[in-house]
Amino acid sequence: MALAGRTVADGVYTDGLAARGQATYSAQCAACHGATLGGSLAPPLTGAAFLRVWDTRPLIDLVDKIQKTMPAASPDTLSRAQATDLTAYLLKAGAFRAGAAELRPD
Repeated sequence: MALAGRTVADGVYTDGLAARGQATYSAQCAACHGATLGGSLAPPLTGAAFLRVWDTRPLIDLVDKIQKTMPAASPDTLSRAQATDLTAYLLKAGAFRAGAAELRPD
């Protein structure tokens, strides 16, 4: 998951961004993806199964997918900022390290 020559190993999100994403996740996503992101009615958002799909794709693709297709019951209702926050939370949950700069929605 690269971002303009950087990878998620470079710390492309902040803890504050991930905290906002966690709040959105609890309200909008946990019912289907599970409280611990391990999957329930919907696929897991951490671990090997998640990485098999997303480990070589740009983060912008994940932000786009979240924004345009989630939540499943009312797709395209999350803002770009919310989708970006959720992506940061998924990175944190996946044990990717935080950095000094926020992940930008673009």
